[in-house]
Amino acid sequence: MLSGDLIYFVHCLPRRTRLKVPQRRRDHAFFAELKRRLSALSGVESVSVTPETASVVVHHTPDFRWSTVRLEAMGLHPVAQHSERAEAGLQRGIELGGPSLASAILWIFKAVWSGRVIAHVVELIASALIQHALDDLLRTKPARI
Repeated sequence: MLSGDLIYFVHCLPRRTRLKVPQRRRDHAFFAELKRRLSALSGVESVSVTPETASVVVHHTPDFRWSTVRLEAMGLHPVAQHSERAEAGLQRGIELGGPSLASAILWIFKAVWSGRVIAHVVELIASALIQHALDDLLRTKPARI
């Protein structure tokens, strides 16, 4: 069923991860099976899939670690989004008033509407810190002579 598709980690927050499998867009059977398999993982609280956008949102416990999940055994090849490219896109989006600005406005609206502004701000800061730490770990450093 799952057969060597690339699965992109769009963002990882302490309790939620968004994934994309663009090659399988609109493949309802694929996403139903992926939801079933991810839901069975220890630490996963819920999984929602949207085949039309090839999107998967996984709600999990804060101590859940993707490094323990054998996605390759499920026939998936994980790909992390490159943060410098994402930052450049965010900067361009703000300068041009593009989708990144719309996402920021939507995030603010969601935080205010839910009445959990502080929780959303803490989640945003925590995800930025985690992403920064991961970038530092993954960045290759030149050897010192």
